[in-house]
Amino acid sequence: IYPSTPVNQDTFGYSISVSGPTAAIGAPRQFLDTSPGVVFIFGRDSNSQWTQKALLSGPPSSSTHFGEIVTLSQDARTCVVSARSSSPDSGLVHVFQRTSSSWDMVTSFSGDPSESNFGREVSIYQN
Repeated sequence: IYPSTPVNQDTFGYSISVSGPTAAIGAPRQFLDTSPGVVFIFGRDSNSQWTQKALLSGPPSSSTHFGEIVTLSQDARTCVVSARSSSPDSGLVHVFQRTSSSWDMVTSFSGDPSESNFGREVSIYQN
């Protein structure tokens, strides 16, 4: 599996979640000039070939480490993405849902600014 747009200092594969024929692969700080990070969504076809299906990103101001941690739901229709910030050292957690072949951000959670490392770990239970 390779990203569609490799760049210098690529962090593709920093975090990975696989559920059935779907893989979410985090690349925090993937595009240094335009985005604080991305998550690549890949699908496996009947010939066991992986192809990129989507590229997820948070709002430009969301944080500096979008994609540091990713997790897919059991049915691979929900992807939770951490977006830990460098300053202040809290962050956001973004939730994306797949409908057909489209992935849309449905909500975001933020931590209390006094709590450090919000979004450092994420998980999802069932669907």
